[in-house]
Amino acid sequence: LPISSPPPLPKERVEEARPFEIVGIDYTGFIEIFNPDTKLEQKVYVVLFTCAVTRAIHLELVTNLTAETFLNAFRRFVSRRSCPKLIMSDNASNFKLGSELLDQILRSVEVQDEFNRRECEWRFIPPRAPWFGGFYERLIGIVKGCLKKILFRKPVNIDDLHTIITEIECRVRSEERRVGKECRSR
Repeated sequence: LPISSPPPLPKERVEEARPFEIVGIDYTGFIEIFNPDTKLEQKVYVVLFTCAVTRAIHLELVTNLTAETFLNAFRRFVSRRSCPKLIMSDNASNFKLGSELLDQILRSVEVQDEFNRRECEWRFIPPRAPWFGGFYERLIGIVKGCLKKILFRKPVNIDDLHTIITEIECRVRSEERRVGKECRSR
């Protein structure tokens, strides 16, 4: 069979826009941290917000997969980066673990009301079309790789993890800028 070229990128990905005007969102898998108060391990997650045009990233640590927690992470993102006009994400049916929870978050009345109030559109990528979300899936892979290298079987508390997440965000952002400059100079 002849190799076919990939379909063209959606216009939202190639038109000029301010940073974080068009955003992709995805969750990492869970990360186990040590809670010194309860002396137990606790699951937390990282929400990745990435600009579809510039590939800049913003990472938020969340303690569970509820709509309320996601909205708080979204509000922190908006407070620091501005409100996007368009958000794209997986349709949540293709997540293996927690797909029902993520689907409830993304389709909840509270989340939809917040987006309507901010005039922000949430668009799910088409089912069985993973290339639509490739721009954020690749960055999720990079963030997960960094986390695995840093946390390799080390107990970490939530405060340390906040710092690590921020440092990963900085490192990935500076690496994207360096690669972008190299590509433009060729």
